[in-house]
Amino acid sequence: MKAKLNLTIDQEVLLEAKRHAYHSKTSISKMVEGFLRKIAYPNQRKTVIEIVQELPEPKSSDERDLKKAYIEERAEKYGV
Repeated sequence: MKAKLNLTIDQEVLLEAKRHAYHSKTSISKMVEGFLRKIAYPNQRKTVIEIVQELPEPKSSDERDLKKAYIEERAEKYGV
């Protein structure tokens, strides 16, 4: 069951936290909950699934079709 919590914090801290949450693709609520969870359950270990879900999405500046590029490169390498 979820419960609401009101916090009063410095405005600059909030702005930086929002920026961090945006880049991490999460919410302030999830960040605070995670912090409080670590305090409440200090010995609880994360599962592999939780660790993988927290990983940032890979950034690819390459807009080309990777499957097609792979096939073309193999054809060129092996003369197929």
